[in-house]
Amino acid sequence: MAGYGMIRVATWNVWGRLGPWEGRWPAIVDELRALDADVIALQETWRDEQRTQAHLLADELGYSQWAHEDVEQVGGIAIVSRLPLIAKRRLDLQYSGYGEWPGTALIAGVEADFGIFDVACVVEYGTIFRVLGSSASSAGRLLAYRVIVEELTTRDRNIPPVLLGDLNATPYDEDMRVVTGKVPEAGVGLVFSDAWETLHGPEGGWTFDMRDNPWLQGTPPGGRYRIDHVLAAVSPDYLRSWRVEDAGRFGLEEHDGVVASDHYGIYADLELTDPF
Repeated sequence: MAGYGMIRVATWNVWGRLGPWEGRWPAIVDELRALDADVIALQETWRDEQRTQAHLLADELGYSQWAHEDVEQVGGIAIVSRLPLIAKRRLDLQYSGYGEWPGTALIAGVEADFGIFDVACVVEYGTIFRVLGSSASSAGRLLAYRVIVEELTTRDRNIPPVLLGDLNATPYDEDMRVVTGKVPEAGVGLVFSDAWETLHGPEGGWTFDMRDNPWLQGTPPGGRYRIDHVLAAVSPDYLRSWRVEDAGRFGLEEHDGVVASDHYGIYADLELTDPF
């Protein structure tokens, strides 16, 4: 099976300007510099009158490309990349019936040596994962994913897209089971492979850890959840496939006594190959 190239992608909710955000900033930079990802999706980013956090991170990391969208409910979402970004588009994921904000996506094409593929940076806040007691159901998120998939599939690429984000859903929530092909009769138009689960199984990889993350300790119900995800599309409609070579977490360590965010990040090394 031919290998056409490797890409490291990552997603991280960086917690905006909450907590001691100025003290957390060096820790965020150090973690991302050590990670050395090619494309980074960020949620809960901030901007002020003169700058965005995404632009500052791009400068700190020596990356030439960044995109930011203001999102009133969470500050912003962003993509930072060392590779060129094209065809950027914001999607407000509107659906009715739940009375809650449904989320936002920022989609961009990434120009790699092996071709162009699309990345969707997603933040889902309208339907909090059910263990926290939200009244909204996974059905709302499924409608949002269908909007994202419609945009991705109309872009006519040879390389499958990658979805990155804080999805506020665990692998066991119904919408994630549909998106990852475990409920094939439902479907959203594409099936995505969960990078962490491909290598490690559905357990572990906690990104919202109320036991160990010092910013969350003591928060009820005190559990550990993987709600941030790297998902690579899998479909015979594409000429190439992604193979997960590695997947892991980052943002766990203290930097001068400070953990960078209330979320841990997830990264994946994806190799582009011939279809399986």
